[in-house]
Amino acid sequence: MRNPGLDEQGAEMTDWNERLARAAQTGMLYLDGDTLPAGTVLPAWLKVLYLGGGTLPEGTVLPAGLKELYLGGGTLPEGTGLPIGLKVLYLGGGTLPEGTVLPARLKVLYLGGGTLPEGTVLPAGLKLLSLGGGTVPAGIEIPEGTTVVA
Repeated sequence: MRNPGLDEQGAEMTDWNERLARAAQTGMLYLDGDTLPAGTVLPAWLKVLYLGGGTLPEGTVLPAGLKELYLGGGTLPEGTGLPIGLKVLYLGGGTLPEGTVLPARLKVLYLGGGTLPEGTVLPAGLKLLSLGGGTVPAGIEIPEGTTVVA
């Protein structure tokens, strides 16, 4: 799959409006180390967001229809709520702020070297918890029926 953050020649697009227009074709926005400009409104049609080490500015509201979020070393700002319909969350060395509430519909959680904050409550419907070198602090209960992969 072609990275929607690149033009046809593979050059990175720097105009956010152009990038968002391109992302509209796939429903996926790939930031790969970029930071969204302050005040950027993520579109409602966005289904997949790859931060890849990128950063969301404070006050960013993730679209309600977002299904997959890949932090890949990126971070969510304090107070960023995860959409209720989120099904896949990949930390990949990224971190969640303390007090982040995981959505009840979350089915797959990949830590990939990341760590869950103490006190995180894993949703009862979680199907797969992949540690990938990450850790789950003592005291966090893994729901019955969840497959745990080291």
